[in-house]
Amino acid sequence: MNNRILAAAFAMTGAALGGCASFQQPMFRRDAAHAAARTIGDTAVVVLRFGHDTGAVDRIVWADAPAAGRTMRGRVVSARTMGVDYRVALDADGLVTTYAFEISPPARAVADSVTFAAPPADKPASVVSRGRVPLWNATPGLYDVLLRSAHARLAHARCNATDRRVDTVALPLFRFGAASLRDTAVVAFVGCDSARVELRTDGAMPVELLAVVDDQGRLVRAEAPSEGWTVERVLALPASAYSLAPAYGAPDGAPYVAEEVRIDVGDGVTLAGTLTRPVRALAGSGRVPAVLLLHGSTASDRNNGRLPLPGLFWQLADTLARRGIAVLRYDQRGIGGSSGKSDDATVQVRAADARAALVYLRRRSDVAPDRLGVLGISEGALAAMLVAAPEDAAATGTSLRAAVLVSSPGRPGRELSAYQNRVSAERFMGLRDSALMAALAAARAEDDSVLRVGRGHEAALLAFDPEAAARYVRVPVLVVHGATDLQVPVDDAARLATALRAGGNAAVTVRVFPGVDHVLLADRSGDWRRYIAVPSLIAPAAVRGAIADWLVQQLSQPVH
Repeated sequence: MNNRILAAAFAMTGAALGGCASFQQPMFRRDAAHAAARTIGDTAVVVLRFGHDTGAVDRIVWADAPAAGRTMRGRVVSARTMGVDYRVALDADGLVTTYAFEISPPARAVADSVTFAAPPADKPASVVSRGRVPLWNATPGLYDVLLRSAHARLAHARCNATDRRVDTVALPLFRFGAASLRDTAVVAFVGCDSARVELRTDGAMPVELLAVVDDQGRLVRAEAPSEGWTVERVLALPASAYSLAPAYGAPDGAPYVAEEVRIDVGDGVTLAGTLTRPVRALAGSGRVPAVLLLHGSTASDRNNGRLPLPGLFWQLADTLARRGIAVLRYDQRGIGGSSGKSDDATVQVRAADARAALVYLRRRSDVAPDRLGVLGISEGALAAMLVAAPEDAAATGTSLRAAVLVSSPGRPGRELSAYQNRVSAERFMGLRDSALMAALAAARAEDDSVLRVGRGHEAALLAFDPEAAARYVRVPVLVVHGATDLQVPVDDAARLATALRAGGNAAVTVRVFPGVDHVLLADRSGDWRRYIAVPSLIAPAAVRGAIADWLVQQLSQPVH
């Protein structure tokens, strides 16, 4: 489904996310907040919270620039699995001129720098133009940059505490990984101590932030009531708040160990992965149940992540290992430590790789061979259905006890492509009437061309029929779907369950989670272009808990 319309809308698609950390701080009262801001000055800690979870901790330091203007340096730890060191420079007018950053684990470090230059006078503003404020929720210190830039643009040299006039300025935003998106922040200062920020995005409802500021425009606390998240300035946090969990391994004190593994899948291809194994085994056996995690379509490492976002699979591995289930996850072909080519990995090839991984698990002396499960997300769910079929069990000797299908398509690939193309054209590109019809016709023609060639990853997806595959699955199945999923509509969950039951499978459970998107994040819009801007990089506890509870129940039952 990688046609031109979808490619345009996928300008910054991220992958699933992971890791979790949790610190608790009392909520600031406004008077206490202002006192804290005055005490902290230009050195502060900014914390992003979603409910009781801490999504990111950001230590920021402001300083005068050698010339006129100001610079801010930050060190953020997001979801405990990703670190970012960054610098933002503002000129004397409060316009952002440079944003530079370097990302630490989970994958190879990446450094980048964006200079915001003034556009030529005779041309419209370029997509990366002077004054665009960088903003993504994994770096909460950037909200301080946004407010200070707005404050400087309004020339608030002095503020009269008795004057509650409203001054408003609109600032263009720069979304890392999505420079072409035209997002805007409209900042309205009310008197000396308050600001309203409206984050406006194309094709989505605006998000309103209610902020407490000091008389210099510095962020004290901001809350997005509709989204359930806050960013807050605090005096300090312990050093442990800035520590990163191992990229693929076990955190200190975890009740499990992590082992690097290599799996030969044939044809000279070897997959590099990690097995997280609980220290405590099943009573009397010395063995533990195990689950294999299967990737979606985005080329990604074993965490099912892609910079600048950490991966959901790290989080699931941590969650399940703490519940007594070993988890095997690996880098996709051609990614990380795995050989081969990712472009060659059709659904059928991914299923073949999964079979080899299940055989590997079955042969381990510390894994219970009769207590194996598989969890696939999106395209990985299609591969999971293939390996859960009875003929696979006979061929590999790796009969499964459970299958979890997350965000799985329930309609044929060609039909799903048409749905995604319409969402992209109507909602994201704003096409209507004849322009819409022309774009959809071009997309259909492109799909026809791909199918005529009949080779490669995209052709295999277009030709795949999940309903046909589901009728051969006999093991207990948990279907998990987010209600705001725009990549695969939530109706597909019921459609898939119907197909599973039609094949004679009576052990089918469906869980649909409100306010959750395709990659299992809390997200009202489900807009796949903006996964990087969702409030929390942690899958909701209700989702993780439901998956873990179901797998524990299935894999702990006696073998019949």
